[in-house]
Amino acid sequence: MGRKSKLTDAEWASLAKRLADGEKGCALAKAAGISSNALKKHIGSRVHQTKDVAYQIIATQEALNKLPIGAQINAVNLASKLRSTSEHLAGAAEMGAMTAFRMNSIAYTESLKVNDKNPLESVDKLKNVSASIEIANRAASVGLNLLAANKDFLAKNPSSGDLTQSQKIERLKKILASAEERGGK
Repeated sequence: MGRKSKLTDAEWASLAKRLADGEKGCALAKAAGISSNALKKHIGSRVHQTKDVAYQIIATQEALNKLPIGAQINAVNLASKLRSTSEHLAGAAEMGAMTAFRMNSIAYTESLKVNDKNPLESVDKLKNVSASIEIANRAASVGLNLLAANKDFLAKNPSSGDLTQSQKIERLKKILASAEERGGK
C-alpha cells in the first residue's frame, strides 16, 4: 500500500472537475502542492474516461436528433428495454446465486446427518441432499450462463476501449444472445 495522500477525497474530486473543465494539469498540481505525476496517476485516467463518456453522450444525442421523431421514440424505448433487461438479468443472477448458496448450505447440513458407517440407512437424507444440490445448480444457472457468455465474449473480443457506442451496444446484444443460447441448453 502506498503513502497516504496529501489531499482529501473532496480535494481530489475538485481537481478532477477542474481538470475535466480544461484547466492545465501542471498548474493544478502546483497549486495543490503535488507533482504532475501524482495528479496524472490519481485522476488522469478517470478524467479521460469521463470526457470520453461525455463525448459519447453528445454523439448519441446528435445521432438521435437526426432521426425522425417516431424513430427517436422507438430508439429511446428500445434503449430503456435493453437497460431494463440487463438490470433484470443481473438481479435474477444475483438472486439465483443467493438461492444456490442457501440450497447448498441446506444440502451440506443434511449431508452431516448421513450415517457414514451405513449410508443406506440414510436414504431419505441422501435424497434431500441430492434434491437440494439440484435446486442449487438450477438456481445458479442464470448467473453462470451470464458469466460464461461474458467470458467467452471477452476472450473473442479483448478490447472495447476504442469501440463506438453502437459497437458497444452490438456487443451487449451478442452477450445477451449468447446467454439466452446457454440458458436453452
